Amino acid sequence: MEDKIRVPQQQTKTDTKPNSASILDDFGSSLQQLIQKTLEKKSNELKEREECVSLREQKVDTIMKNNHIKGRVELRVGSLIFHTTADILLSRPDSYFHGLLNIKFREGSEQALFIARDGESFKFVLEYLTYGKLFSIPTDLGTAEKLCADADFYLLPELYKLAGEAKEQLLKFPLQRNPDQHGAMIWMRVASSAACGNGGYINWNSSVVVPPSHFSHSGNTTTIQRAGLYHIFLRYEFACSTHGQGAANVDLYIDGAVVARSYHGKSDGYYDGRSLEHLDNLKKGAKIQVLYRSNSNGNNNADVLATTLTVLCFSSE
Repeated sequence: MEDKIRVPQQQTKTDTKPNSASILDDFGSSLQQLIQKTLEKKSNELKEREECVSLREQKVDTIMKNNHIKGRVELRVGSLIFHTTADILLSRPDSYFHGLLNIKFREGSEQALFIARDGESFKFVLEYLTYGKLFSIPTDLGTAEKLCADADFYLLPELYKLAGEAKEQLLKFPLQRNPDQHGAMIWMRVASSAACGNGGYINWNSSVVVPPSHFSHSGNTTTIQRAGLYHIFLRYEFACSTHGQGAANVDLYIDGAVVARSYHGKSDGYYDGRSLEHLDNLKKGAKIQVLYRSNSNGNNNADVLATTLTVLCFSSE
């Protein structure tokens, strides 16, 4: 039997090379999965970090509350003693007082906490902490400058801004200051009741000076002892001795020059009254005088005047 030789059939070759579109689809899918996993990982890391920060802040807050003095606090600032509460001192975040009231920063066991700063300036600091703003404004440049320095020391930026504004105002208007360390107004009053002829300076026969540091007085002249801002007020009443009609005036002189004048008409036997005032920056040594002039019917007259001169010092150097 004849063996049959089987000839293998030739197989058709199949193109196994991947399609380019399929490759791009696979790559895009893989990249998307990688991005998603990366974002999830970062999100989890941020969440864990936020939880750690929040937990740490809670622990710090608890420690600070437990370590701070409760209730009433006594402070010695310079030579002055102040009484307040811990809540008031801690009313501004991140201030100097958060460290001062922390037990771990305190030394010794003295009741009064000492601060080596100016006590007069601290009055403004405590007012700011208590009310959240300043009702009292520094009225002299030195106090305003110290308050700026103290606001910076106590880490109170808003108070520093307020003190800076007060300082700028005082630099623009340097005489707007209290005349003495107690902030009291300084005044002087002199008076006279006598007959005054035409063209005569009024001689003062009684005077009150509180205190005498800003003024000196002799006869018809008042002399300024401290330069500053002064308000001068003159009030007078008179009885006319002239027969017929006429006119008169009272002049306020400073260093020999008329700075204010009051005119009035008058007639026989009538009473009348006038006043005048003058505000001025006066130098040390300035002299104040009052001159009365009468010109009724061309005669030199001797009208009776009851006159009061008040000099008030608003501020002085």
